Amino acid sequence: MEKIDYSDINKFFVSVGIILIGLAAMIPYFYLKEDFGLYIEAETFDGLREPVKEIVVSKEHAVIVFQRIVLWVSASFFVLGTVALAVGLVYWRKRQDKIYERFDKELHKLDLEIVALTPEEKKEKAEREVREIVEAEQKRPKRGAEPAAERAVYIERYMEVERSLTDVFARSAGRNYDVLPQRKLGNRFRLDLLLRARHEGVADRIVEIKYFREHLFLKIIRDVVWRLNVVMTYYNEQAGRKAVPVLLVVYDGSSVKVEHIRQFRDRLYAEAEGLPDMVGLSVAFIERSEVERFDAGGVL
Repeated sequence: MEKIDYSDINKFFVSVGIILIGLAAMIPYFYLKEDFGLYIEAETFDGLREPVKEIVVSKEHAVIVFQRIVLWVSASFFVLGTVALAVGLVYWRKRQDKIYERFDKELHKLDLEIVALTPEEKKEKAEREVREIVEAEQKRPKRGAEPAAERAVYIERYMEVERSLTDVFARSAGRNYDVLPQRKLGNRFRLDLLLRARHEGVADRIVEIKYFREHLFLKIIRDVVWRLNVVMTYYNEQAGRKAVPVLLVVYDGSSVKVEHIRQFRDRLYAEAEGLPDMVGLSVAFIERSEVERFDAGGVL
């Protein structure tokens, strides 16, 4: 047995209410306009046969009776129509409110899955990213273990770069995007920066930030692209929204040359080629001293 669709019942009440209110207005109008065929001259009436005269007289009595109750009928229709219309609209509205409430809860559930990182989680994320870069540095010839103090300085600078770039996006993209820095996605992935579009037809942006204090190490490109692609795939499937990736590579200009940037960029796009969720990848290289003056609009 099919379930009753209460939204249709409410629509029915609204429709009946509108019809009754319309009849309440139309009945008096047509009654006053119609003569019901009773406008007959005396000579014509006297010439009618007796049975016809009786019919005319009966019709006259019926019209007189209806004339006495027509206003009550019209008023009753108006009252019933108003009640039906009000009931239908009230319950229809309540039904819609429940639908909207359920929809909002679904959206809120998604928002709960995208939560801000705690200060401890932010530092842990920066330490992990620094560790990956340092391990790549230590594979270079004649490069030994790094003192803990230097590692701590690198981590602090790494986090400062992320904060500065977040401020840049907040200033330049705040009108069109909700700028959400340092987010945890579905308790699985940790994002440097998420830009959620405020307008339909505009894709979200997932921004990954990498800060290299020395050289741009080509060997870590594959891991960077692979992890970013996994995040993009998960977000596009789970969030029900379309996002495109943005990769910001920050470096110290004293140790990175133009040809290094070109090689790094070419390798990045080569690794991303053929990955559907990496389509539209934007890459920008920023010297650390220029972070505050970075034009975020170029990657949006």
